[in-house]
Parts: sequence; C-alpha cells; structure tokens
Amino acid sequence: MIDSHAHLDMPEFATDLSEVLERATNSGVSRILSIGIDTTSSLKALELATAHAIIIASAGIHPSNAKLFDSQALADIAQMTKHPEVVAVG
Repeated sequence: MIDSHAHLDMPEFATDLSEVLERATNSGVSRILSIGIDTTSSLKALELATAHAIIIASAGIHPSNAKLFDSQALADIAQMTKHPEVVAVG
C-alpha cells in the first residue's frame, strides 16, 4: 500500500515522525509520497526522502502559492527533479 499524499514536512510531525513512519510500516504502508507545496517544503520533502527509505518526494508549487513561482523557483524545482527520490512534479 502507498500513501500517495502526505505533508510530512509539517510541524505536526516534527516530534514524532519516527513513530508515524513505524505505525505506517506496521499497517502495511510501503511508501509515503511527501508533497512539496513550495520550494521550501519541496526541499524538506526531498531531505525526508533521503533520510527515510519509506518516503519518496514530490517537488512543486501548489496553486495557492502560485505567486511564489518565478524563474528561481523553476530552477530550484528542476534541480530537485534530478534526485532519484523525487518521483513527481506539480
């Protein structure tokens, strides 16, 4: 089973991420896609994916953050997509 949409970079997971991942694994979840909604959260999703085998990442800009999209954001996201843990762009 794959959790196809999570925001593991959110502060709510800062203190118990290991336990969350353990519960997910024990429940049969084999992968969790941590979604980036701006360049900062996309980078955090990538960092989490690099640190935890169960996590994979997406990089992108959520429509509500469209005002943050510029040439630098595009370059940052393009760079992130070169990482094998980034499996989706949005």
